[in-house]
Amino acid sequence: MALLLLLMLIGSVNYGSNLGYLATFFLGGIWIVSLFHTWRNLFQLKILSVRGGPVFAGNMARFELLIQNPDSNPHPAVRLGLKLGPQQAATIDAASDYTYAIDLPAPQRGRLKLPELTLSSLYPLGLFYAWCYLPLDAACIVYPKPAGQGEPSALHLLKREGRGPQGQGVDDFIGHRRYQPGDPPARIDWKVHARDKGMQSKRFAGSQGGGDYLFDWDRLEAMDIEVRLSLLTRYLLWCEKRQLNYGLCLPGFYSPIGRGEQQLQRCLTALADFPG
Repeated sequence: MALLLLLMLIGSVNYGSNLGYLATFFLGGIWIVSLFHTWRNLFQLKILSVRGGPVFAGNMARFELLIQNPDSNPHPAVRLGLKLGPQQAATIDAASDYTYAIDLPAPQRGRLKLPELTLSSLYPLGLFYAWCYLPLDAACIVYPKPAGQGEPSALHLLKREGRGPQGQGVDDFIGHRRYQPGDPPARIDWKVHARDKGMQSKRFAGSQGGGDYLFDWDRLEAMDIEVRLSLLTRYLLWCEKRQLNYGLCLPGFYSPIGRGEQQLQRCLTALADFPG
């Protein structure tokens, strides 16, 4: 663009063309104004938060960046993406927030750190490129990939509730018990709670066997570390799906018997951070 304007100016001087002067200075003015608007399109933008949800190894991890535009004018065609990868453009409306989603492959367990990102703009004419690097300190947890199949053996079973074939199934209602943290809302008897008799969970009898499980690392002998972690992940998900109580014992980590979302996340995080 600068070379073009220089050639137009030389030609206008050489031929004394007033129309050439007009075109040269008109395009030069647009060039300078474009530089200001390109810079201004990134000015005042703020990153409010960066978060990445947990994911199992082998899946795609998603990071969400919340960007705020406190300006009274919209910021069009703001691009965000990996420093050495593709970028996505979006218009951030005036005095509003916008969430960018960055998907990254998570091939192995552990902590997946968010690479350096680039926030850039070519607005309005693409004559200038404004950018800034975002070395954000953010990471997400990558859980071990669950084993393809497998159920806990009797070696991990601590006790069984009830007698005979009755466990904690989902077929016939057999009574109440005191509410425990982690009980699903569908099992809570809200009518009893409405009569000010406390929180009570419904108990059912069915064909499923119930019990408490303690998954001990030392009971999975003669196995590779990753195979053990994969099996333990499968066992935890198996118990949580059936609303059974479970605990986890690893070298340097112990989670007491429990169930629920917090229990599952605590145990899976320990498996993800296991050294080796």
